[in-house]
Amino acid sequence: MCRKPGYGQLARSARTLLPPGMARDVDDQWGSCVARSPRRRRKSDVRVRSADGNLVHLSRTTVPAMAGSRARPSSPAGVRAALAAAPLWAGPVVLGLVCAAVYVTTGSAALRSMSILLVAVVAVASILAGASLHAPAQRLFWRLMALGSGLFVIGALVRPWAVTQPGVLAAAADLFTLAGYLACVGGLLGIAGPHARSNTFAMLDGLVAVVGCACVVVIFLGLPAAGVDGRPLWVSVLAGLYPMLDIAVVFVILQLGFTSAGGTVSFRALTGSLLFFLVGDVGYAWIGVRGQLVGSPLLDLPYFGAYTLFAVAALHPTMTQLTSAVPRPAQAWSRRRLALLVPALCLPSITVLLSPAQTLTARAVEAAAGLVVAVLVVRRALSAVERHVAAQQTLLHQSTHDGLTGMLNRVAATDELDRIAGGASAGGGAVWAAVLDLDHFRLVNDTWGSAVGDRLLSAMAARLATVATEHACPLVARQGGDEFVFAGAAPSPGAATRSVLRLAAALRETAAQPVLVDELEFVVSVSIGAAVGPGQTSAVGLLRNADTALGRAKFEGRDRCVLYDEAMSAVVAKRLRLGTALRRAIELEELEVFYQPIVRIDGGRVQGCEALLRWTLKGEGPVSPAEFIPVAEESGLVVELGAWVLEQAAATTMQWRRSGVVDNDFSVSVNVSARQLVEGDFVATVRDVLERTGLPARCLVLEITESVMLTDPDTSIALLEELRRGGVRLSLDDFGTGYSSLSHLDRLPVHTVKLDRSFVAALDAPNGNAAIVRAVQGIAEALGLSVVAEGVETPAQHSTLRALRIGLGQGWLWGPAVSASDFASRWSVSAGNTITARAAAGSTGTVRPWPDGWGTS
Repeated sequence: MCRKPGYGQLARSARTLLPPGMARDVDDQWGSCVARSPRRRRKSDVRVRSADGNLVHLSRTTVPAMAGSRARPSSPAGVRAALAAAPLWAGPVVLGLVCAAVYVTTGSAALRSMSILLVAVVAVASILAGASLHAPAQRLFWRLMALGSGLFVIGALVRPWAVTQPGVLAAAADLFTLAGYLACVGGLLGIAGPHARSNTFAMLDGLVAVVGCACVVVIFLGLPAAGVDGRPLWVSVLAGLYPMLDIAVVFVILQLGFTSAGGTVSFRALTGSLLFFLVGDVGYAWIGVRGQLVGSPLLDLPYFGAYTLFAVAALHPTMTQLTSAVPRPAQAWSRRRLALLVPALCLPSITVLLSPAQTLTARAVEAAAGLVVAVLVVRRALSAVERHVAAQQTLLHQSTHDGLTGMLNRVAATDELDRIAGGASAGGGAVWAAVLDLDHFRLVNDTWGSAVGDRLLSAMAARLATVATEHACPLVARQGGDEFVFAGAAPSPGAATRSVLRLAAALRETAAQPVLVDELEFVVSVSIGAAVGPGQTSAVGLLRNADTALGRAKFEGRDRCVLYDEAMSAVVAKRLRLGTALRRAIELEELEVFYQPIVRIDGGRVQGCEALLRWTLKGEGPVSPAEFIPVAEESGLVVELGAWVLEQAAATTMQWRRSGVVDNDFSVSVNVSARQLVEGDFVATVRDVLERTGLPARCLVLEITESVMLTDPDTSIALLEELRRGGVRLSLDDFGTGYSSLSHLDRLPVHTVKLDRSFVAALDAPNGNAAIVRAVQGIAEALGLSVVAEGVETPAQHSTLRALRIGLGQGWLWGPAVSASDFASRWSVSAGNTITARAAAGSTGTVRPWPDGWGTS
C-alpha cells in the first residue's frame, strides 16, 4: 500500500462534495491508491463507484471542480471541503510562512516575538500530536524531541530577561538551550534505533564528517569569538559552541540516514530542520565574532524554517518509518555518501589554505583534526578488513558444516576421511566407515511438518554425536537429509570391523530411546551400512561401499546393521542394470500381463483371476518379479507400470466377457503398491480405466498390502474408502505377514483377505498350521470378509482348506499364471453358466519359475 499524504481527507471531501447517488463506496483507507499505469498514477487518487456501477477517479484537482456545482469555494461548505482536502502537515507550513513574512516586514518587536513564539509552540504541539496520531514504535523519543523544542522556546523567552541579569543568572537562557540540545540528541538517538547506534561504519563516517566540520567551526568561529574583548569568556565560548552542538545533532541524523530511513519525507524534513538550526546558529556565531549579540531579522528566518520542518516531520505519516525502516547493508556506498565524506576529509587541509596567518592554537586544532580524521579513516579500513576476514571465515564454516546440526557436511567429511585413511595407510592399518539412516523419517515431515522434523533431526544428531565421542570416533558428519556418517581408523581390518560393529550397536541402542519433541514422543529406528578397507582406500570408495550396505539393510527390513562384502556390489550393479533395462522394456512394450485363476475350493468353479506382471528380458530370459518389482518401487516406475497393468487387465476381462469366456460375475484382481496410492491421482486413474474399458467396478478387485499403513495411513485409507464407495472391491494381500495385522485389518476398508502362502505351505508339515488358518477364517467371518488362500499346491493342502471352510484358493494346484490367450483357451463357460477347470488338477506342486504377485514378500 502506498501511504499517500492527505488521502483520507480527500476521500472524506469526496463524500461531502459528490451527489448522493455517487457518494457510495468511497475508499477511505490511507494509501489505497487506484491501480493505474505508473505513468498515469496521480497522488492521492480516490476511487468512487457511482450508482450505475461505473468507477470515477478523483484527484486533488477534480474534487474541487466537482464541488463547483454544489458549493462555491467561498461558501462555508466549500471552505470546510478545502480544509478537509489539505494534508495535516500543511497547516504548520502555512503558519510558518505567514509568521516569517510578518517577522521580516513588521517593525513591532512584540509582533516579532509573538510570531516566532507561535511557530515554536506549534512545532512542539505538532510533535506531540504526531506521536499520538501515528503511534510510532518509539513515542518516548519523539516526546524527548518535543521537550527539547520546548526548552528552546523557554530559552528564547528567558533570554531578553537573562541578558540584563548579573553573574550566573545571565546564563539562564543558555542553560535551557543546552538542555534542549541534550533532549533532541537523546530523541534522535532513540529514533535511529539500535542498528544505527551499533553500525560501526556509519558511526565512523559520521565522525569523519563531524570532525571536518568542527575544525572549520573552531578555526573560523570559535577561536575568533573567544578573542573578542569586552565580554565574559563564557559568552564567547557559547557563541562558538552552538554551531558545534548543531553539528553533533547533524551527526546523529547522519547515522539515521546512513543506516535506515534516508529518503522518507519525515527524514528529509527532520534533516532540513536541523540544517536550518545549524545555519541560524552559524549566522549568530558569525556576528558574534564581531562582538554583536543581535543581528538583522533575516538572521532569524532559518529558525522559522527549522520549527516548521520539525512540525512537518512529526505530522507526516512517514514518521513511523523512521523507527521501522529496514537497516541498510553495513558498507553501502553511494554517491551521496561519498559527496559528504570526501569534502569532510579535505576540510582540515582547506582551513590551512584559507587562513594562512594562524595562531599556535589554530594550528594545534588543525593538526588534531587532521590526526583524528586519519585515525578514523584507518580504523574504518581496519574494520572493513576485519569484517571481510570474518565473512570469509563464516563462508568457509558454512561451506564445510551443516547449518542445522553444526556437523561436518559431506564434502568436508570426504576430505577428513581421506586424511584419516592417509594416516592409517602410513601405519599399515585399516579404515572403516558407517552410514546411518533414520528409518521412515519422511513420515515425520509429512505428518508433523518440517519444523518438527528439523528439531527431531537436531536432537538425534546431538545424541548420535555423544555416542560417537564415547567410542572415540574421530569423524561425525551429516551426509544430507537424515543420513549421518561415522568413520575412523584401526590397526588392522579385524580391529576396524570390531570397532564399527560396536559403534553401530551403540548407535542403534541409543537411537531406539524415545525422543521428546514439542510434547510429541518419537521412537526412531536406524539402518546402518558399514564398510572396512585398507588404509589406501579412498574416501569416496569407502563411503560408496557403506551406502551399498545401507541399501541392503533397508532392503532386508531396516532397523539393522549390514557389513559390506564384495557380493553386494554385484547385486547393486545388477539392480542398476535392471532399472535401465526396465525403462527400456516399458518403451519397447516387452512386458506382458499373465493371469492365474482364483477358484472355489469346494467344487473348483473359477470365480476370477489375478493379473500378474511378467518380463522376459531379451537375450537373458524371464526376470523374476522378486527382482524387478523392487527396482520399479525404488525408481518410481511402479506407478506407470501399475496403471498399465490395471488397464490391460480391465480391457482383457471385458474382451473375455464379450467373447463368452467368462460370465458377468467374473472378477479380475490387480496388485496396487503403496506408492501408487500416495503419488498421482490414483482414484481418477481407476475411474478413467473403468470408463474407457467398460468394466463394472464390482468386477475389479484391487489387492493392497499392509505397507500402505506405513507410508501415509490417513491419506491411503481415505483413498481406499473412496474407491470402495465407487463400487471397487478391495483385498488385503499377504495377510498375516505384516506388522500388527489385526489392527490394520480393523482400519482398512477391505472385502477380502488373502492368506499368505507361508501359512498354506505349512499345512503339509506334521504339526501343520491349521490352528492359525482356522483363526484367520474365524476373524474374517466375524468381520464379514471372505478368505482366499494363496499358494495352494498339493491335494493335502486343498483338503485341509476345504475342511476349514476356506472359500477360495489360488495356486499351482489349479494352474499357473498364463497369457490372456492361454487363459481363454483353457477355461470356457459351460452349460448352467459354470466354468470348468481344465488344468492339471491334482498337481503335486511343480517348481515355479517365479513367485506369483509382485514378489516382494
